[in-house]
Amino acid sequence: SASSAGGATAPTPDAVLSGVAATGAPLGGAFISVLDAKGKTLGSGTTRLADGAYSITLNTKTPTGPLMVQARGVDVAGNPQVLHSAVPTVAAAMVANVTPLSQAVVALALGAEPGPVFNAASTNSAPLANLAQAKAAGEFLKTLIKSQISDVKATAATLDLLGDAAFSADKKP
Repeated sequence: SASSAGGATAPTPDAVLSGVAATGAPLGGAFISVLDAKGKTLGSGTTRLADGAYSITLNTKTPTGPLMVQARGVDVAGNPQVLHSAVPTVAAAMVANVTPLSQAVVALALGAEPGPVFNAASTNSAPLANLAQAKAAGEFLKTLIKSQISDVKATAATLDLLGDAAFSADKKP
């Protein structure tokens, strides 16, 4: 917290997590849940129907990272979807997009299927510490899909599979 001229302490800003949940098309109306590194729920919300975007003010100003995010919803074809993402490093404003690629990054970082890890986090949070390696897992995944990234005219070096604030769900499923 910063001090102001009058000696009063400025309030610490709320920690906010935002992003987009999509499978190509938005996962509109999906339920988003956020866990901290101890398996404690920090907040939840619902994605907007039109674009799959969400913004959640967390219930603590100083979350213990890394964070794990889950989106539960139904895609445009009516198929149930449960996808995960991560925030390897916490900050006041964080972005976690939840997509099939973020699901793959989280699985690589955990070395396990994300769903059971998320579901058991309140009683066994130890695996969540591996999410600190999500950025490295994302870099590894980009090497595996490099030709597909090039096909869509994206630059692998700058592509952020988890926290791209400019990401939007504007493609068809």
